[in-house]
Amino acid sequence: MPSAFIALLIGGLVGGIIRSCVGLWKYGKPPKISGKTRLVWAFLLPGIIGMQAAFSVSETFIGTAGLDVWKIVVISAMAGYVGADIVNSFYKIFLKKGIRI
Repeated sequence: MPSAFIALLIGGLVGGIIRSCVGLWKYGKPPKISGKTRLVWAFLLPGIIGMQAAFSVSETFIGTAGLDVWKIVVISAMAGYVGADIVNSFYKIFLKKGIRI
């Protein structure tokens, strides 16, 4: 069971980081923040959000019983990507409405 949990967290982290890379590539310009803060905001925060999304999906929807470890990684990576994308979309909506977080 611990290997499934670790696979779940790694998949979610990878999914969130991939979403971050896609966002940076899509806009074609680096964020205005520089240094270590840039690393946290650009990669680690979406990765952590991805891990939480993957864990939430696994606990409420798919479960991990009976799945191969690689399938858990793939499903949690997809959940991590989607979770980071949803949070990013909400952040953009809040910015357009003038709500600061």
